[in-house]
Amino acid sequence: LEQLISQCSSQVGVFAINWSNWLKQYPRHAIPSYYEKITGEVKQNSASDNIAQPENSIFEQLLKMSSEQRVVFMTSYLLKQSAKVLQLNGELPSPEENLVDRGMDSLMVMEGMNQIQQDLQLILYPREFYERPNIKALAQYLLSEFEQTHNSLLSSSQSNHKSTEQAIADLKTVVHNLPKQQDLSDNTPPIFVLSGPRSGSTLFRVMLAGHSTLFSPPELHLLPFNNMAERQKELALSYFGEGLQRALMEIMKIDSTVSQGILDEMASENYSIQQVYRILQQLAGNRQLVDKSPTYAMSRKTLDRAAQLFEGAKYIYLTRHPYAAIESFARMRMDKLIDSQNSNPHQVAEQIWATTNQNILDFLQHSVERKCYHQVRYEELVQQPRAVMEQVCDVLQIPFEEHLLQPYQGERMTDGIHATSLSIGDPNFARHSGLNPELAETWKTIKLPHPLAVSTVKLAKQLQYELPAVNNTQVQPKLNIKLENH
Repeated sequence: LEQLISQCSSQVGVFAINWSNWLKQYPRHAIPSYYEKITGEVKQNSASDNIAQPENSIFEQLLKMSSEQRVVFMTSYLLKQSAKVLQLNGELPSPEENLVDRGMDSLMVMEGMNQIQQDLQLILYPREFYERPNIKALAQYLLSEFEQTHNSLLSSSQSNHKSTEQAIADLKTVVHNLPKQQDLSDNTPPIFVLSGPRSGSTLFRVMLAGHSTLFSPPELHLLPFNNMAERQKELALSYFGEGLQRALMEIMKIDSTVSQGILDEMASENYSIQQVYRILQQLAGNRQLVDKSPTYAMSRKTLDRAAQLFEGAKYIYLTRHPYAAIESFARMRMDKLIDSQNSNPHQVAEQIWATTNQNILDFLQHSVERKCYHQVRYEELVQQPRAVMEQVCDVLQIPFEEHLLQPYQGERMTDGIHATSLSIGDPNFARHSGLNPELAETWKTIKLPHPLAVSTVKLAKQLQYELPAVNNTQVQPKLNIKLENH
């Protein structure tokens, strides 16, 4: 007080403030800059509290409840929040009572809405409250929005709460009922989507996932390995192992913890890769399995294995202009995923484009009957999606369905294995909301920092891609890139 009196300020207030509670009235992204120092101190001081009380406890509780339980819980939750904001000292308002008439002003509305946004992980606007100013109507509305927004998490959480033991028992039943032969020649073979990285394979995979007769999960990364123990050892610390886990979550209706238990069981029992393919197809029922894993094309040996295991399998070869694929590969820093001694990301990207496409062309021309494969150009896929997908359906001998053209509608396994995981596949997929024909022309605006090698130009011309200014090409030094299995 003595310090304040000695200053020349004409208006001074002294308050005992709980800054952690005070700052909650602001959205996280909109805390005024003059609170910056205080915000940092609050975060530091409350770190232990955050460990003791998980931020998403309300959210997690709602995910685990049935629809009936959520109605009761949400009503009780909103009553308590309203009483807190209105400072009713333990008294709860009536569920039918108009909260504005009870004294809730605009600042109180914002305080309450900010807390609800945080607890329910929803973006909300004041209008949504003012149109439903009583708890009963607001609870019904928020539950509807919650269930719609978090539908995929709810589906995973409410998958009958199957335990790991139950899921493993189900798996063993499937394995027991499989035919007793050593190969898959008399089974329905998968459909393989072959491409190099950054060729649009995630978009194409998700489009196929819309068809009622196909099961099209994220990349499975199965073919390079002989058994699951080998696969788990190679991919244990890599992001590449999550596609199979996500497929099991979807097809067995289990969560990430249980699906990890299934993978551990497969590795412990050393299931062969042949068995895993059989299991997936058996679980898929009448839907035919689609395997889209761009890493397969990095090894001709891996591609040959597909033909050895699956007689009569169908192959869709997806290509993209080298300029666009190389630029995207370098921009996404995908060279960091590869064991290469070359530090130039564009050179690495070019070598990957050339290697994968040459491997695929050689494989299709020498190991696959012509009637069993079909080429799709990414540029035509985004510009003429209906025509392209109709041709694909003809090759696969399935009827055309409109859902093929709606990749951003419905649940198509575009999320990760956890709520906070990265999506599996192209990280840019979620940034779009529909097919964009303009992406077919992006290669025309790209200027690579170095000319393409003569061999790359020859391959691009073989694939009928136009290459402006190819007269300035030069041969690049051979790159030392580790391609096997990774």
